[in-house]
Amino acid sequence: MLSVSMIAILWAISTVVWALCCRALPRWAYGVVVIIMLALSVHRDVLSDDAYRYRWDGWVTSHGVNPYTHVPQDSTLDHLAFTTEDGIVYPDVVPYGHIHTIYPPGAQIIFGSITLFSSTNELVFKLIWWAIIMVLLFVVIRSLDEHQRTLFLVAISCPVILFHGIMDMHLDMIMALLTVLSIILNSKGRPLLASGILGFAITVKFLPVLALPILLRARSWDQRLKLLGVMCAVVALVYVPFFGAGVFGSLSTFAQKWQSNSALYSLLRVFFDDGIVRIVMAGMGLAGLIKIWWMYRAQPVFAMTSSIIVILLCSPVVHPWYLIMPLLMLPFAPLRSTLVWGATICVYGIAYTNYKGDGVWLDHPIALACEFLPVVVALVIDMRRGPLLFRNEHRMNSIATS
Repeated sequence: MLSVSMIAILWAISTVVWALCCRALPRWAYGVVVIIMLALSVHRDVLSDDAYRYRWDGWVTSHGVNPYTHVPQDSTLDHLAFTTEDGIVYPDVVPYGHIHTIYPPGAQIIFGSITLFSSTNELVFKLIWWAIIMVLLFVVIRSLDEHQRTLFLVAISCPVILFHGIMDMHLDMIMALLTVLSIILNSKGRPLLASGILGFAITVKFLPVLALPILLRARSWDQRLKLLGVMCAVVALVYVPFFGAGVFGSLSTFAQKWQSNSALYSLLRVFFDDGIVRIVMAGMGLAGLIKIWWMYRAQPVFAMTSSIIVILLCSPVVHPWYLIMPLLMLPFAPLRSTLVWGATICVYGIAYTNYKGDGVWLDHPIALACEFLPVVVALVIDMRRGPLLFRNEHRMNSIATS
């Protein structure tokens, strides 16, 4: 099994290669990417320990216990404790076992469903998870046109996707693929199905709610109400079985206490205490969203993707897998800031390697500057010029202005 330090070095090297080659990836590169994905699929829990919570939540859910009722360390769940073939003891290994799960009901359905087949076998759980992702990737790729596939290849070949969406398990990968599929179906005249899929994506993680204006744009009020009805029905069906047990888990604790890899937080923390910093960051993020949606209200896909970048810039916690959504949105909103951050986020690997070595997370100012400053510059350019254009779109613009 590859060590964390080796993976961090490999992440940095592959990022350089990706940045140099992503402008001219040939179609056969899909085969190379699939081979890399297959090689990475058997590795697990290298750059993140979120999967331990996934498996525990799935184990609890598959036994008919509401995962929001008890924390993993609760003695009430002692009868569900187990040891894997590798000698890993659950729930002892679950991170933050003293707090309730933060993952929404849609995620719990996915965890529980996979566990019904994998039981306590971690590798089988991972391979089923990987197979779900591959099916979704195949459906999305088949649904894109030629120009969109070019950018989608750029997206899925990004080391962020390979290491944090394939090698390590993160809900963001499934959530983002469902959102992309919803957008595609909407563009192909299947709005009701798109609305239902988007509704489920929202129950997996909340971020897809930003895609709602894409489905509602240029429709009558009757059509909008119908689409909202379908989406709300799906959300309600998923949430109802988990109600009555603190379904929002420890999200408030996450929002109030957690912090890592945030340049803005580190800068403001020099002048203000933690509580004030979080309020200021939330205000800045909200102001940014309002400005983006006002400026680009006629381009909801671009507004959605730009909004995600702003939210991340104004968040106290910025893990690499949070970039999976804007990366997979490249076929519809190719942002410079997304591409730049897909490269600079590899700096995160340095901090994580040190953390695994001495147990102390350190956000070094120089590292944060190297990661975030290029992204801010790229976002400013995005806001001024709009998304990147395909080559044929550049030619059309040239013809139109000549």
